[in-house]
Amino acid sequence: MTIDKEILNEETSPETAEEVITEENAAEETIELSETDILKAQLSEKEDSYLRLYADFDNYRKRASKEKLEAYTDATSSVMEKLLPVIDNLERALSADAEETPFYNGVKMVAKQLDDTLTSLGLEKIQAEGAQFDPNFHYAVMTESLDDREDNEIVDVFQAGYTFKGKVIRPSMVKVNQK
Repeated sequence: MTIDKEILNEETSPETAEEVITEENAAEETIELSETDILKAQLSEKEDSYLRLYADFDNYRKRASKEKLEAYTDATSSVMEKLLPVIDNLERALSADAEETPFYNGVKMVAKQLDDTLTSLGLEKIQAEGAQFDPNFHYAVMTESLDDREDNEIVDVFQAGYTFKGKVIRPSMVKVNQK
């Protein structure tokens, strides 16, 4: 029995008790580290989720802005197309043999003001007379064979063409030299 008491005393000695407490603390620290690692992982997941959501929203904002600009451009382009016959008629009125009357000068001022306003909005007249024929900007309705002009050179313009912000909204109707 004395041996058993010695073993019990050895098991409960202060050194052994400290070792048991240290092992328990180590186990708790391991558990705490695991919880910390879990929290760090969760935080990392949330940060990643936040960054993805922010990127998605930023892409949406850019796409919506682009679509809004395209819708505005399309609507304005449509209005410009509807105004082209008005411009044509004003040009015809000014090209008619008319004397310098107050009425003629008034029509000339209105045509200039309309032209300046539409130009400031992005409408540009396609320069065709004397240029080389380009099917992207010109619509050939007649051909002519002239020796003093280059091949595929535009000889005459029947109806002016226009671009709006770089996009052709009406090609020029032209007569082209063909040798």
